[in-house]
Amino acid sequence: MNRQYPRLVLRDSSFRSNARETISRCAACGIQVCGVIKGVNGLPEVARRFRECGVTQLGTSRLEQVERCRQAGIPGPYLLIRIPGPTELPELVRLCEMSLQSERKTLDLLEQECTRQEKPHAVIIMADLGDLREGYWDHEEMVQTCLYVERRLPHVHLSGVGVNLSCYGSVRATPEKMQMLLAIARRVEDAIGRPLEIVSGGATSSYPYRHHARRHQPPTDRRKYSDGAGYCRFLGHPRCRLPPGRRVPSGGRGGGGEGEAHLSPRGAGGRRLRPKACL
Repeated sequence: MNRQYPRLVLRDSSFRSNARETISRCAACGIQVCGVIKGVNGLPEVARRFRECGVTQLGTSRLEQVERCRQAGIPGPYLLIRIPGPTELPELVRLCEMSLQSERKTLDLLEQECTRQEKPHAVIIMADLGDLREGYWDHEEMVQTCLYVERRLPHVHLSGVGVNLSCYGSVRATPEKMQMLLAIARRVEDAIGRPLEIVSGGATSSYPYRHHARRHQPPTDRRKYSDGAGYCRFLGHPRCRLPPGRRVPSGGRGGGGEGEAHLSPRGAGGRRLRPKACL
């Protein structure tokens, strides 16, 4: 008998139903969903379900989880949902098609590694809109970095821009924050002379904004959400409700990087129950 605890039990039918419903609602608004697997320790079974339900990418913060899923035969594309360290770049280029980035020196090293492996790599350049998780605080510097990638790094493709909210600083995704992100995206597009493929508006915590505030939605069809834990524990959020009987598809069982410092979060805050680790 397997007596290993604690144990995460996933109800497959509920997971599939919640994932498909969320992806459908987002698709109706022109939003693509990246299925994040770090909340289940990168289980290949969950990654496979995500792909079957229609996510456009799989994302995680742990490269070893990408390795495990690729060995299990689960195709990408894979997104590293954090900025990588310089020593991780060989594995990043080998395993992932895309990553979040916010430092020019790392982008230069990434170009060198892509050249060495003869592989392209796509990036989303991150803006800090007050949460302090990652990204450029100086948005003019961010625009110039995007232009630098576009013109000077032939193996690194600028896919888009993004933001992380409701993470380190618990700053909520609001219409004002989304409009700030769109303004940055337009400045980048004007600078590089082409449309961006991705304007990434956040993670699971951005879903209530999309679902309950349609009248405030940005006029773009290139938005992307990174959604992972939201599929497993989506409806613990008081403003997100899927069809009855399909609410919480998982339960527990027990057996007995950056150099620049910012002082405080800026923006509307949410309820904070305990400190969060951003890994």
